[in-house]
This record gives sequence, C-alpha cells and structure tokens, in this order.
Amino acid sequence: MIEIKNQFARHMILWILTGPFLAVFLMPVFMGTEKLRVPDSEYETLQELGIEHDLVTQRANTVFSSLFVETGAVQWTRKFASSKNGFGTLGERNINRGSNSYVEGFWHLIYRAIWRFMGMWPVLSVLLLAFALPAFIDGIVIRETKLDQFKPHNPVFFWLSMHSVISIAGSFLFLPLLPIAITIPVLYGAVALVSIGLWTLTANLQTGN
Repeated sequence: MIEIKNQFARHMILWILTGPFLAVFLMPVFMGTEKLRVPDSEYETLQELGIEHDLVTQRANTVFSSLFVETGAVQWTRKFASSKNGFGTLGERNINRGSNSYVEGFWHLIYRAIWRFMGMWPVLSVLLLAFALPAFIDGIVIRETKLDQFKPHNPVFFWLSMHSVISIAGSFLFLPLLPIAITIPVLYGAVALVSIGLWTLTANLQTGN
C-alpha cells in the first residue's frame, strides 16, 4: 500500500479525487432524484448575475449529450438498471426499482454539475481575479516587508492558512457537486475565504531557511 506522507499531497488527493468521487456515487443513494436537479433558485442566481440561464442550459445540454447520451452511457445504465424489473421476489423488485432511482439521480447529479460549471465558473474566475489575486500580491509585499525589517513569520498562521487555502481552493472543484443550492452569498463567501487564506499564507510564508 502506497503511503503519502506529504500533507499538501494528501489534501489535494482528498479534494481532487476522493471527495468528488465519493460524492458522485453516494449522493444519489441518500438524496431523492428531485433534490439532484438544478434548483430554481440557481436560475434566479444567474439572472441576478446578469447571465442568460437559457444559454447556460443550452451549453450544458450540448456537453452532457456529447459526453454521455451520444456515447450510449445513459442508455446503457438505464437498461442495466431496468433489465431485472418484474423478476424475483417482492424485495428483489423493490431493490431493482431503487436501482432505477439511483441511476436517474446519478445522471441528474452529473448534469447539474455540468450546468453549474457552465454558469458559475465565469463569475468565479472574475471574482478570484478581483479579490484573491490582489490579496495574494499584498501578502507577498507584507512578507518582503517583514524580511527587510527582520520580523518573524508566524508558523501557526502559516500552517492554518495553508490547510485552509488547500481545502477551500479544492472546494471549487467540489462546488458543482454541492448538495445545497449555490447562491450569491455562497459564491462571495467562498471567494472571501480564499482571499483571506491566501493573504495570511503569503504574509507568513515559510521558506525553510
């Protein structure tokens, strides 16, 4: 068994691989199909941000269709889930119906993730450039000022902010899979946390010297 000792690498693997993988396959088990659809509130969120949600839906439909419908993935999973319906005991038939519900929920989740990415990522990119990048640069300036004045860095702030930045930055990859509706406060709050974490991280950056 491979052991990864680097904390940075472990955090990145958790957010990039393990978290989204588990969410995709477990959320349809615990959430009903309707809860995995794109909520109406997110259409309103895009409207408030000045984004045409009809255009986002059209793009999401195109991507989903080309990746999963035209390749036969959706049809195959639905056929596989329904192939045993009507056979076996009552308990077995209930399990098969549950499989159908799981498959429908799974594809709704995948579609919602694509739709959110198409609609939310342009806004997130602008917000990160507007707030996170200046915070990063200001933190570097603060650090250089400390070096010139021989002021110590705070290792506690550094480690806390490093883990916070990794987790929050990784959460942007998880954002399309969130089980809750993505609203403007959620978007602004995530960007604010990233900005604060980046500033604290770079202002207390440890070089190992």
